[in-house]
Amino acid sequence: DSPSHGAIQHHYSLMAEIDITLIAQRLIHLRKHLGERQSTSLTIPEVAQQAGIPAHKMIRLEHGRGTAESMLTLLYFYRLQGYNLDWVL
Repeated sequence: DSPSHGAIQHHYSLMAEIDITLIAQRLIHLRKHLGERQSTSLTIPEVAQQAGIPAHKMIRLEHGRGTAESMLTLLYFYRLQGYNLDWVL
């Protein structure tokens, strides 16, 4: 069974409400804030290693691209650091 035309339009309407650029900016903010908490300037490779994702995938996320799997992994890492994911999303 294929989805109805109305269901597809509803899906794209919901996606349009998600501001990927804003999420990417907030990921950058979290990385910088985490560095401030640790009294250092954390680089993308450092945070990526701590989060368990390759640096190139984190770069993609901070530029508003990337996979859902990488995003979930990074968000889980930030959640473990005590960040509220409601603010990010």
